[in-house]
Amino acid sequence: MRNRDWLFKRTQEVTAAGVSTPSQEVTSRIIHSLREFYPLKEILATLSFPKSTYHYWQQQFERPNPDEKLEQAILNLRHFHKDFGYRRLMPLLKKLGYNIGKTKLQRLIRKLDIRVTSFSKKSGKYSSYRGTVGKVAPNRINRRLDRRLHWHW
Repeated sequence: MRNRDWLFKRTQEVTAAGVSTPSQEVTSRIIHSLREFYPLKEILATLSFPKSTYHYWQQQFERPNPDEKLEQAILNLRHFHKDFGYRRLMPLLKKLGYNIGKTKLQRLIRKLDIRVTSFSKKSGKYSSYRGTVGKVAPNRINRRLDRRLHWHW
């Protein structure tokens, strides 16, 4: 292909969305959008992307989402319980009649981008400092206790 500006424009669109390296799904969508301007064979050769993978993803795009009702139920639950992770959502979903496994629920939460951010392990480091505790003794022997004098420490 003579003009490769389209490739840079499309990758800028993907990186602007927060993705450092596009997945096969995103790459297939980019290729599909470029098919009206360039032949498929040239696009696949330029990107060194397998033709079978491209056609696989085209079939996946046309397929309806089997978990659409489940995803909607998860979003409804998260609307009322914003700080519930997968462990607290599991029993609520079972009450609604959805019997799914832990990993599938985690995968759907990741896909819907509704991870809980309020409970972070790195929210703060432990510090035992409690300020000035106790009584400071009077300086009876007139020592120079000013920290600025001991600059070499």
